[in-house]
Amino acid sequence: DEEIKKRMRRAIDHASTLSNDQEAEIRDVQELVPGSLSIREQAEDQNDLAQACAGLSRTIAELGKLSPFMAAELQSLANSAIQNMELATAELSEKRSAEGARYQTEAMATLNRAATRLMESMDQMSQCQNGANCDQGMAKMESLTKRQNQLNQASQGMCNNWYLPNCSSQ
Repeated sequence: DEEIKKRMRRAIDHASTLSNDQEAEIRDVQELVPGSLSIREQAEDQNDLAQACAGLSRTIAELGKLSPFMAAELQSLANSAIQNMELATAELSEKRSAEGARYQTEAMATLNRAATRLMESMDQMSQCQNGANCDQGMAKMESLTKRQNQLNQASQGMCNNWYLPNCSSQ
């Protein structure tokens, strides 16, 4: 668990660093003269950030396999940030700095949300290790599992009582 927490902290740091780097890129793009050649250089920098964000996405995927506390939408947030970065790269490559900056801003905001969700996931994991709230979650899961089994049995009973061509036991 300590190793998972350490990885989560690194992911939080990575997301925060990427967000800060994205913010710096936004400032750089806003200072450029529209249509200048240096906008394409910014597109290259933006592409590098997207590649770094892909690394964050892989880290989040690995953490999701190791910890049930990882928020489900984290992978979606990372993918959304990458998509916005790629769109920013495309816009900047075409010398459309205002449009590129808009996608950069959305990528930065998404990275901030991802860092926040990572912190919340780590906090949930810490609370559970301290004994708080774990039993409640497991009790709810057991209750839902029991209810699902009851529904499955009732459905199977209906299949057995009536001839339904698409209703076969599995």
